[in-house]
Amino acid sequence: MLLADWRYAVTALTGLALCLIWFALTLKRRGMRAILALPCGGLGILAGYLCAKLVYLAFNFGPMFGAYGGAALFRLEPEEFSFMGGGVGFCLGVWLGARVMGERPARVLDAFAAPGCLLAAALRFAEIFAGNGEIALADLYTVGLPEIEEGTVFAFFPASLQDPYGMWHFAVSTLTALCALLIALHTVLRARRFAAVPGLSFERAAFLLSAVQLYLELTRLVSLIFFFVHVEQVLAALIMLFLMIHACRRVRRMGGGFPVWPLVGTVLCIAVNGVTQYLMDKPWKFERLMPEGLFYWINDNLTVFGNVVMLATAVAMPLLHAWVIHRTLQLANRNRAK
Repeated sequence: MLLADWRYAVTALTGLALCLIWFALTLKRRGMRAILALPCGGLGILAGYLCAKLVYLAFNFGPMFGAYGGAALFRLEPEEFSFMGGGVGFCLGVWLGARVMGERPARVLDAFAAPGCLLAAALRFAEIFAGNGEIALADLYTVGLPEIEEGTVFAFFPASLQDPYGMWHFAVSTLTALCALLIALHTVLRARRFAAVPGLSFERAAFLLSAVQLYLELTRLVSLIFFFVHVEQVLAALIMLFLMIHACRRVRRMGGGFPVWPLVGTVLCIAVNGVTQYLMDKPWKFERLMPEGLFYWINDNLTVFGNVVMLATAVAMPLLHAWVIHRTLQLANRNRAK
C-alpha cells in the first residue's frame, strides 16, 4: 500500500527545519550572523512557492484556472509545482535576504549551498508520500530496464513503492534525493577549497543538482510536460547554461581570457541531449539524414543508444564546469600571490 499524504508535509517541513538550522550554524561558523537564516529562509519560502507555482501554471493556465479560478494559486498538490522553479525561487529569496540584511550575497549563498541540497533531498524524498505516489515513480521501460519483480534487489521501500495489486515501481524520487545528499557531502568537503572565490560552492552545487535533474526527469511517470517537452529538463539545461556563462565571464574578469570551448561544449551537450530525445520519440524522421545501416542499427538499439547519449551529456557538462572552476581557482591563487 502507498503511504498517506500527511507524511509528505512532515518530511518536507522536517527537511526545511533542518536546512535552516544547518544554514544558521554555517553562517555563524563563517563569521556571519546566524539570524540571517530567518529573513533569507522566509523570503526563500515565499519566492520558492511563487516561482514553483507560477512556472507550473504558466504551462497549465487554461485547465487550472478554468477548473479552480484564482484558487489555483493556493492549491498544495505536490504535482502542481515546478521543482526547478521552486529551487530558483528559493535561492533568489536567499540572495534578496542577504542584500536586505547588508551581507554579501555570494558568501551567504555559499553558506546555503549544502543545506539547500539537504532541503532538495527532503522535498524529493517526500514525493513518495504524495497522493498515490505516482509523482515519485519512474518508468523503467524508458531507460531499457525491466520492471521490478518481487524478491529482486530493489523490491523494497523506499527504493520502490508497491501498488494495491502488489506490483513494485521504482522510486526515482529516492534516487534523486540520494544524489542531492551526495552533492551536499561534496559541497561540504570542497567548501574550504572553494572559499577563495565567493559564490563558487553555491554555483557548483546548483550545477550538479541541475545535471541530475536533466537526466532523471525523463524517467518520471508524472512530469511537467508542454507539447511533449519536459519543462523541468529545459529549466535544468538553462540553469547550467547560465552558470557556465557566468563562470566563463568570471575567468575573463580574473585575467584568464574567456574560455570558449567549455561554453561551446555545454551548448553542444544540451543540443545533443534534445536531439536524442526527439530521435527516441520520432526515429523515422532521421532515416534520410544518416546511412541506412547506421539508421537501422540505431533504430534496433534505440533505447540503449539514446539513454547512453543522454547520460553522457549529463555527465560531460559537470566535467566541463569542473574545468572552469579549476581554472578559476588557479587564477585566484595567482592573483593573490601578486
